[in-house]
Amino acid sequence: VVGTMNRAQQTYLLQAGQFADKDEFGELGLGIKTITQNYKYVIADGGAGKSVVTNQAQLINSGAPLKSYVGGVVIGTITDTSETTSLAVLCEAKKAGSAAGPDGTQLAKLNNNLPECPDATNWKDLSS
Repeated sequence: VVGTMNRAQQTYLLQAGQFADKDEFGELGLGIKTITQNYKYVIADGGAGKSVVTNQAQLINSGAPLKSYVGGVVIGTITDTSETTSLAVLCEAKKAGSAAGPDGTQLAKLNNNLPECPDATNWKDLSS
């Protein structure tokens, strides 16, 4: 779901000129509930004037045998052409909540204007 949220944020950026924020979740047109039995889907940051947004699948029960997910989308520039574009990352917790893995409330990071997982110790980058 977080990968779909990332793609929807990229589309929203093209249409609205900004990322959707937590109050605009429905504007992404995903047709999903923001809270399910296992996850709470959250947009952190985003909105007018923001160059990065984090999409989260937070664990409802931090002791569940499930992994959390975090995605990040940033406004970037292609060096060779100077074109503005959006870049995304999708991260999966390396450990399930029941094994003391992260709960999904972490934010994606920016490194040289590229989106990255919250940290390499607890997260695996599924984008590459």
